Amino acid sequence: MQASIIKKNVFYFRKFLRLVRVQNLGIIFLAQWLTAYFVIKWPLLQSVSVGGLAVPALACMSLSTMFIAAAGYLINDYYDIKIDYVNRPHSVLVGRVFPRRFVLFLHFLFNFIGVGLGMLISLKMAAFNFLMTFLLWFYSNHLKRKPLVGNVLVAVLSGMLLVQFVVLTQQSHKWVWFYSGFAFLTTLIREIVKDMEDWKGDAVFDSRTLPISWGIRKTHRLVLALSIVLLAALVGTMTWVSENRMVLYFLFLLLLTADFVKELRIADTKHAYARLSSKAKRLMVAGVLSMILL
Repeated sequence: MQASIIKKNVFYFRKFLRLVRVQNLGIIFLAQWLTAYFVIKWPLLQSVSVGGLAVPALACMSLSTMFIAAAGYLINDYYDIKIDYVNRPHSVLVGRVFPRRFVLFLHFLFNFIGVGLGMLISLKMAAFNFLMTFLLWFYSNHLKRKPLVGNVLVAVLSGMLLVQFVVLTQQSHKWVWFYSGFAFLTTLIREIVKDMEDWKGDAVFDSRTLPISWGIRKTHRLVLALSIVLLAALVGTMTWVSENRMVLYFLFLLLLTADFVKELRIADTKHAYARLSSKAKRLMVAGVLSMILL
């Protein structure tokens, strides 16, 4: 009896981790902590005073971002139940494993915690976090089904994960802006590729994503153009990087991007686009890890 209860709890825990995209949350955590330590050289344990108590600022910022991102994934799945039943019927969790009301409750709870943690740091950080919660909700509720604008918003939010450091430290840094731009471009490419992967389900429910509004061929060309822009940006960055190890690592990123472009040129099936989406995520992680070499 006890073994069956443990097994059931483990099942729900694993499904919950999948629901909140724990891998993506891990990437957010990694990107922010590597940025703090290797890019802006900010003390990881530096605290801010809240009512006389010392609160670790970076931990609060990182946790708040992860809670807000998790809330964004929850509300996205909440609104996308019908579409997901067409695109990936065996992966639907909302309404099947977790009740819709429970998911909606967690969405509000996680947003509340995220904004509250920002409040511990400063009113400016709390306002920044509140803006992110609103934009994620607005995206899932309205913009996701609009051509390009939803993709751009998600890409902007991805870049804002590092711009938070400008808000937190009140100082700018060229590498923060570079990695924010890198996050923007790779996220934009991946979001459009995911729309190409899911266009059939989106079409059934009259979503006006790029592949439906423009057609697969034109969308394909746009992703190719954005990938070439990313290649050019990496080449340009290599010209002002002085350390040999950074040059070699950026060459590695160039090869990953070139491999993505090569596969993109011949991709024409749902499986191929799913593989491209995975490659885009690996490129993001590889870009984040390059911070260690700074």
